[in-house]
Amino acid sequence: MQLFIKVVFLFLVLIPVEVFAQHEPVPIVLSKEKTIIDGKTYILHTVKQGETLFSICKAYNIPQKDLVMVNPDANVSIKIGQVLRIPADQVNFKVPDSLNSNNYTLHIVEPGQTVFSIAQKYNISKEELFKHNPEAEISALQTGQVIKIPKLTNFEPKKETVLAISSYTDHKVKRKETLYSISRLYQVTVDDIIASNPELNTSDIKTGQYIKIPTEKKQEIKPVIVNTTNDSQNIQNIIVPFGPCSSNGTYKEHRVAFLLPLYLEENKTLIDLDSLNYAEKKNIEDRLIFSKSKNILEFYEGALIALDSLKNAGYSYKVYVYDTGRDLQKITSILNRPELSSMDLFIGPFDSLLLDKALAFARTNNIKVVSPLSQNVNLLKGNPQLFQVNPAETSKIDGAIQYIATLKDKNIVLVKSNRAADKEIFALFEEKLNFLRVEGFQFKIHTGNKDGTLSSKLVTDKENILIMPSTEENAVSDVLRNMNYITGNYKISVFGLPKWTTFSSTEISYLHNLQFEYYTSFFVDYSRPIVKEFILKDRQMFKTEPEAQSFGSQGYNYCFLGYDITFYFLSALTRYGRDFENCLPNHQVDLLQSDFHFKPIQNGDGTLNHVVNIVRYNKDFTIVKVH
Repeated sequence: MQLFIKVVFLFLVLIPVEVFAQHEPVPIVLSKEKTIIDGKTYILHTVKQGETLFSICKAYNIPQKDLVMVNPDANVSIKIGQVLRIPADQVNFKVPDSLNSNNYTLHIVEPGQTVFSIAQKYNISKEELFKHNPEAEISALQTGQVIKIPKLTNFEPKKETVLAISSYTDHKVKRKETLYSISRLYQVTVDDIIASNPELNTSDIKTGQYIKIPTEKKQEIKPVIVNTTNDSQNIQNIIVPFGPCSSNGTYKEHRVAFLLPLYLEENKTLIDLDSLNYAEKKNIEDRLIFSKSKNILEFYEGALIALDSLKNAGYSYKVYVYDTGRDLQKITSILNRPELSSMDLFIGPFDSLLLDKALAFARTNNIKVVSPLSQNVNLLKGNPQLFQVNPAETSKIDGAIQYIATLKDKNIVLVKSNRAADKEIFALFEEKLNFLRVEGFQFKIHTGNKDGTLSSKLVTDKENILIMPSTEENAVSDVLRNMNYITGNYKISVFGLPKWTTFSSTEISYLHNLQFEYYTSFFVDYSRPIVKEFILKDRQMFKTEPEAQSFGSQGYNYCFLGYDITFYFLSALTRYGRDFENCLPNHQVDLLQSDFHFKPIQNGDGTLNHVVNIVRYNKDFTIVKVH
């Protein structure tokens, strides 16, 4: 453990950057073979004799770093017969340097356009289009891609309109309406409504009250048209389209600051005490890490592994690490340092109070801020530079309810605990399940012994789903134990919270036998090669591996989270530049436990991750993501 701390502290320095040498390209025959992996399309290129990584990247017009990111083995060497995955949506087609404008009209692909629609627009065949644009036959069209149209006709592209800009409508609360029912009425989320009305919470709307509902407004935007003149060196009227991004092709050295509660002084004191006890030959328990910093050191450990992977892929960053503790005076002192205003990205702070302080500074200096843990959606209001990784609890419950709605043929029982702290979350589940009744969904409620025994709510002719939104360990353990005893008489499954996985008194066999399910935005599949490689790298770099006890009550592991956040946002920063937020729908990278899907609450506000997974403990002792 002492070695681990020394290694971590040793890495509180800048990560050196390397640049790979490139070789002369050789002719490449573009592959037409494609596959879909996890919903993403890849071109499969088989390496042939004489081909190099550089020549392959040049042929497909994709940055070498992007190819290495999805083919890590290619960073070391490539071999004849090796199959490389080339992300079809990252192939960066550009306008040729020299073009005979007498022969071609240039068309920039607009959102939703296909090869067929473009060919029809210009009155040519698909075969003719492919003849002049062979890359279009290999890879799906991208918004912004340039297509050469042989000048066979004088067809003029027509103008179109697209959706843009958010506005509001006022809603007068009616009797018995809830935030959830109003959100369903307007097809927005509860978080959208709360973010538009910061004074609200989930329980205080009143009949007759007016609240703002974010809505979309149609606005005409100029079409994307490219015209050419008789001067082949002068391409005029190129309008950059609004839509998904492609790699910017430039790789500057970005500056990133980690604002972490490392508690370095407290850890130094413990190390000094340990040295003194060792000198006096005292036997003491392992106290080498200050308790409040353990999880954060795990997070930073994962971040360092991500930085090492990015460095090996050729990316360049200047990394700064600051110890914020949980101290407003410290964060104020850090923000006053001269180098902070030139940062491109902050990762942290972790504490909401410090985060609020950092956001004002970041807003002034146009710095993007990633909040790893905060679920406070009110911080997103008026802070477009903020990215919230951990979705708000109401968003997660919405996702859980969508899944539970698919189980309407089961016998659903909502189980209430007597713990006062569970009152609010139980009320949310009850409210949302009640709203499903209008769609034919039925469920029972068990409120305790006065309501009869829990087993009296069970049936033998269908599966029983017990939903228990409780954080009370003893109450949960009692229900799991009692239900486990009667599984021979009933078919029973239990739906609960991710916090249950941290309960020390809960028998793991009960969770599997009752096929426990819970909602979370995070999940680690240890059978995946990337996870196995990460654990191996963790052992090599730090002589340790992600600790099981570092899993938080929200279902995330701090070490994996540090890797995912660092790799995702730093690769986006390099690939798309400082203003990468509009490009995130296109930014798909292989992560350990996260599947980020960021959407802004509304125009002018920050961006929230909306991913909600359902995880199940199976009877065969496997743990899988089922939804």
